[in-house]
Amino acid sequence: MKKKHDKQFKEDAVKYYMVHKGLGVRGCAQNLDVSASTLSKWNRNSKSDDGIEVRGSGNYYSDEQKEIARLKCELRDTKDTLDVLSMSKGDYKCKNNCTIIEDKKLKEKLGIEFIDLAYRFDFKVCVKCGALYPASIKKIKAYYNMLQLPATFNKALDLLYISQYESAVREAIIVLENEIQKMSGLRDFNGFKLISEAFKYSYDSKNARISLEPKIKINSLGNITERNEYEGLQFMLMGFFKGIRNIYMHKNVSTTIMISLNLIPQIAFYYYLIHSEGPKYTK
Repeated sequence: MKKKHDKQFKEDAVKYYMVHKGLGVRGCAQNLDVSASTLSKWNRNSKSDDGIEVRGSGNYYSDEQKEIARLKCELRDTKDTLDVLSMSKGDYKCKNNCTIIEDKKLKEKLGIEFIDLAYRFDFKVCVKCGALYPASIKKIKAYYNMLQLPATFNKALDLLYISQYESAVREAIIVLENEIQKMSGLRDFNGFKLISEAFKYSYDSKNARISLEPKIKINSLGNITERNEYEGLQFMLMGFFKGIRNIYMHKNVSTTIMISLNLIPQIAFYYYLIHSEGPKYTK
């Protein structure tokens, strides 16, 4: 059954696209769980807050109107972040209901319970089981909300939020690898071999033409700058799949929240690079 969206959702979707146009229509649509054609249609028929009309390109009729809309979005995002990051002592209670053996002695000695100590000094994880405190989960969710990761990484994030750090990284790698297999048609390849074959190309300098087209193409390869950009992404992916991917897919590894927090956005960034339209490293 076709999913119906109300007027408010459509207006919010258009605002989201206008603020995050660097993701392209396809990237924004994926994050909103709608089709690219649907988002494009809403954008064409849209009006922003307070009846400020927008052109089909998404630009405002005047710089003043554009600045007003930008400030409203900025204010809304700031308010949302502050709401997310408002903490209470209950945000430092372990979800596994761990009790610290020294709690009683600590209270007798310092006149303070361990949860108060965790709250005062902003502990990130339970010192007994290593699970993320709810306070940390709030902060991580706020961070990833700003990054606007594709919806395909939601399962990896869900694993991260329940402190399954290794599984979260592994799931993110699987998402990226599956997508490269799908885009290249190389379903029987994986790892370093997959990247080597998917991004392999040849340039005939004598005749100034591409003699072997790559299976995944992120630009036209029409000049030295574009070829350097392409090879840069190719080498980054080859290094990642040769090293980090192989470690997580072939070994029973143990990792930390810090490593997971850094690796998942890196993997999502590679996913973005092979999909994005226009400039990939600049805005």
